[in-house]
Amino acid sequence: MGKLGAASCAIALILLYTQRRDRRLVARAPLAGAALACAALVCYAAWRYFLRPGPVGRADGHVVRFILGACSGFAVPLALAWGRALVLQDVPALARAVRGAKGWTAISVLMGCLFAAVYFFYGQQLGRLGVFDQIDMLFDADPKFHQSGWGTEIHTSLHPLLPAGWYLSCTLASRAVAAEWAPLAVSAGFGGLCVTLAALYFKKVTGSRLLGLAGAFLLGCTTAHLSFAAMPESYIVAAATLISLQLLVAHRQSLRLRFRHAVLVGVLATGVMITNAAAALVCYCCWRRTRRAAYVVRWAAYSLLIGSALLAAQSLILPQACGLEPSEYVYQQRFLHTQTPLGQRLAGLVNASLVQNVVGWIPAPAVIYGRPALRAGLQYDRLGQATVWLWAVSSLAAAWMVWRRRTWGSATFVAALLCLLVAAGFHSQYGYGNLFLYSCCFTFYVLALPAHGLAGSRSVPVALIVGVICVAMAVNNARFCRRVPAMLGELERARGWVSPGVTDPGKAVHPES
Repeated sequence: MGKLGAASCAIALILLYTQRRDRRLVARAPLAGAALACAALVCYAAWRYFLRPGPVGRADGHVVRFILGACSGFAVPLALAWGRALVLQDVPALARAVRGAKGWTAISVLMGCLFAAVYFFYGQQLGRLGVFDQIDMLFDADPKFHQSGWGTEIHTSLHPLLPAGWYLSCTLASRAVAAEWAPLAVSAGFGGLCVTLAALYFKKVTGSRLLGLAGAFLLGCTTAHLSFAAMPESYIVAAATLISLQLLVAHRQSLRLRFRHAVLVGVLATGVMITNAAAALVCYCCWRRTRRAAYVVRWAAYSLLIGSALLAAQSLILPQACGLEPSEYVYQQRFLHTQTPLGQRLAGLVNASLVQNVVGWIPAPAVIYGRPALRAGLQYDRLGQATVWLWAVSSLAAAWMVWRRRTWGSATFVAALLCLLVAAGFHSQYGYGNLFLYSCCFTFYVLALPAHGLAGSRSVPVALIVGVICVAMAVNNARFCRRVPAMLGELERARGWVSPGVTDPGKAVHPES
């Protein structure tokens, strides 16, 4: 780490000195650094593949981090210039925008705070059952890695910049709540942030504050957000960054957003979850409204260097959080599901993305690692079935209105649609066996696409229908929240039927079978 810091600082100091003679160096240095990093990575990969073949190990991770960390020095002058612009230009502009709509902003923030309190209260009920200290016990989630050490055990190869942010957030949250509940407070806070950002997005898309609040309410009530905002997990943080990317596209003109905003939001989204890079690229292309490859290459180069600089800074805060391990990406191939027939995968994706992650269902009991657990399911009671039909019919009606009003040609609709297709295409191969675990990555898109059909709708029947959907969803999903801790308690009390030797989640046995 000392050599990495010395190399990066040396490059940064040289550039900071020479930029006084040529201001254009600030814009050109990241391009040169990214080109150098890519060339070094390609040469190293060719050397490992042709001249020294063998299994990928930790040494490869050290080399990759050294190359990117050293080249990140090229981004330091630009990072300083952008930091100055953020303080002197963006913060005052944001303050003026908030003052211009202070009433609506206050209502959106208040709604987010209310949902954050609900998530925190619900999560405490789950935490007292001990599920936060286990893996795969609650819908295949791994809250243990975010709970223990306040996130220092997070898989940094999949979440490169999350460990430092999670650790610092938990440190701040521990001043308001007990240390054991700090990770839950952070997750609940990001769940509330998702609701606030969604309200801003839906109001911008529909042009109605009432519909904006209704859309945010529905998002907060979905099973995906109720589940993963109420436990220490990274998926709700990824959802917040994905909504921020969509807001970037929706407000591209009204807020006069610049290139640096697209880069910084994309870097944060990718840093939280590496697969969000695809969504960041899609949103940048929709925001820029161009097909020129030069703009995409420039955005990718700046994002690579800024992300590498942040990764190097994170290594100083948490030396144990070393991401970008090639061996970890090779290991992730075990979660690829290519043997399942295409028709079955499509049916599973439709059920998971349009129904399971929105409408509450009856959890399925299981045995995982010899302990009672819950898995996601598609079994509904009568109220759940009625809610599913109401949600399906209303979504089809909204889709028909999108087609009739031709709002499908807007940049915001295209961005949401493409991001949904990218997520569906990716998860049709990766993690197909536990799609609900990744539901936060596409739930917002499922709500955002029908919302475009309500653009400009101010009629009373539309408001009544939306109100009925909100009430039905809230009541049904509240029953879902009551079932989860109740079923966990019943399974824990009935541990006599749990087989201590069962470690395969696929061999789950219902206690009544």
